[in-house]
Amino acid sequence: GVNKKEQHGNIEISINRKEDSLEFIIDDDGVGRNFNQAASNEFKTGKISMGTDITQQRISHLQTGTSTAGVKIIDKENNDVPSGTTVIVSIPINYQANA
Repeated sequence: GVNKKEQHGNIEISINRKEDSLEFIIDDDGVGRNFNQAASNEFKTGKISMGTDITQQRISHLQTGTSTAGVKIIDKENNDVPSGTTVIVSIPINYQANA
């Protein structure tokens, strides 16, 4: 992310209500996930990170018939050069677990 960027980086966080859901948007202008993946390929440890997948699965369990829940990750580019990442997390405002 922004800590690997040569210049000063920015992170913007916003929260919006969309119908029956809250939408959290985290946007940065860092080096992007592809840079991080390329750097980590140099130091393979055999470990596979599953944090993003687990988080997406947990949030998808909040899906209801009237509202959406999920995680969307957008890798931004400017002239084919990675220019940051946007993460959008949607969760329902009223959630009732089925017991």
